[in-house]
Formats: sequence, C-alpha cells, structure tokens
Amino acid sequence: MKMSSQIAVIGVGLVLLSSGIVMPFRGGISDLEAEVHSLEQQRLADEAIPALVEEAYQRVSEIRSQSTQRAANLCPDTPEARQQVETLVLESVLKAGLRQIRMDTGAVDRSARFPSRPLDLVVEGDAAALKKFLVALEAMPWVTRVISLSVEQGERIRRINLRIAVMLEAKS
Repeated sequence: MKMSSQIAVIGVGLVLLSSGIVMPFRGGISDLEAEVHSLEQQRLADEAIPALVEEAYQRVSEIRSQSTQRAANLCPDTPEARQQVETLVLESVLKAGLRQIRMDTGAVDRSARFPSRPLDLVVEGDAAALKKFLVALEAMPWVTRVISLSVEQGERIRRINLRIAVMLEAKS
C-alpha cells in the first residue's frame, strides 16, 4: 500500500471516529459526562465494600468472643447453690437500683433435658434499672433464662414481674 493510501485510510478512520459512527454517542457530551459521573459513583461504592466486609467480620468476631465469655455452667442442685442463686439475684436487684417487692422460688422443673429452678420476682423501678438488672443476670456464673417479663403501666417507676430460671445439672 502506498503512503498516500495509508494517509487516506487513517483520515477516513478519524472522520468516522469523530462523527460517532464507529463509537456512537447517545446524545452528546453532556450524556457522556453524566455516564462518566455515574460510573465514578459506582466505582466509589464498590471501593467501600471491602471496608464493610471487614467491619462485619470484626462484629462477628466480637460476638463470638462475648459468647465464649458467657456462662456455660449449670448450677448444682443443692441447697447451698439455691441459696447462692437467691443471694446473687437479690444483690443484682439492689445494685441495679430496683426495689424488691416479692421473690418466690418454685419447684424444680425436671421435664426438660436440663432441669431448671424458677424464680418469680416482682420489683419496682425504671427502664434503666431494669436494663442493669438484666445485664447482671446475664453475667451470673450459671445459665440463666428469662422465662417471662411484664411491665405494668405507670409513670416513671413501674412494677415489673419476672420469671427467671437457672438451669441445673442433671442428676444421673
């Protein structure tokens, strides 16, 4: 191919390229700018994904750490342990700022795989004190469940009815 033919082909190619035939534009430069802006926003959003994944992984690690630190012990089914449970519950009530109205210890429920000793507790206090008490229950050295919780209507101080159960070691 002669030099003049090569120049002609390059010239025709440049004309076609600049006229939008080879790479058609859908409306002009303003649409291209909008598309470039949209693609830039998508790129920025995609860059945030690894950081979000790392943050979620950190939260999962923290939750796993907390769950391994929680009590996994079952309470012995002895009179001494029963007394210790009642004492810890009453101490938790007082430390949380609740006022004890009544506490009744129920009979051991042996119908489940692990028996449990229920405690019916009636206290008075506000939401912040109740939260402190529930956190203290969670920190007890034995597996403790809140079976039921009801809060009666009132202004700031309300009567709270709780039924909690401490899981006991199964007797063989």
